[in-house]
Amino acid sequence: MSTNSHDEAGGHSPLVKDFFLARQPILDREQHLVAFELLFRSAASGVAGVTDDLTATASLIAHASELGMEQVIGDKLGLVNVDAAVIMSDFVQFLPRKKVVLEILETVKATPDVVERIIELQHAGFHFALDDVISDSEDVRTFMPLVEIIKVDIMELAPATLASLVRSLAGKGKKLLAEKVETQEEFERCLKLGFDYFQGFYFAKPVVLTGKKIAPGELSILQLMGLINSDAENSDIEAAIKRDASLGLNLLRLVNTPRRWRQDPH
Repeated sequence: MSTNSHDEAGGHSPLVKDFFLARQPILDREQHLVAFELLFRSAASGVAGVTDDLTATASLIAHASELGMEQVIGDKLGLVNVDAAVIMSDFVQFLPRKKVVLEILETVKATPDVVERIIELQHAGFHFALDDVISDSEDVRTFMPLVEIIKVDIMELAPATLASLVRSLAGKGKKLLAEKVETQEEFERCLKLGFDYFQGFYFAKPVVLTGKKIAPGELSILQLMGLINSDAENSDIEAAIKRDASLGLNLLRLVNTPRRWRQDPH
């Protein structure tokens, strides 16, 4: 999927950079492909290098858009990790809601604001999963009515504990996904426990996809400023941003930068 771009001297253009993302298959009980988890990567070696979940998810969205969702996941679903900052952000709306499932990371607390935002996104057509579940915690119970898939991290659980957790989660109308399945024995155990979906190194390691992106140039910025200054329609401004994914990503990062000032109450 990667493309080559060179300047007149035959070297790489300074405005063209490689970008990476990874995908790992998710299978059903018959080991048929049903979805991919999309994962941020900072290098072709498969290193995640995540220092900020918000930036990592924003980059993953931009990179998937650059490659094209059809190229990345075809006619399957894509699962994308989201933390609280991503859930509360505006750029999550850029994801194709019929093609993705938003995975609520285990670090997300079920605060009233987060729950309200998830309900809002549900009404907008988004679907949710819970990631890395290892217990029937209060947060898990609060999120339960809002998600369709529960991903259980089997690596963190002894067989007896795993069986007990599955019993507590069963019967709630949710699909159970066993993640980090690394051996045939683990797969067969999870089959017997009634898991619906499976993911892990036993089936496949994440595959890194590579593409090229062009840094937003002065022309794109000037065109955008011209549209804004001329009071152009919002649809025209949105189209201009979508034509340059890198420009859109930088604007979204700016919009979602935490404000460090407070409004004077007087």
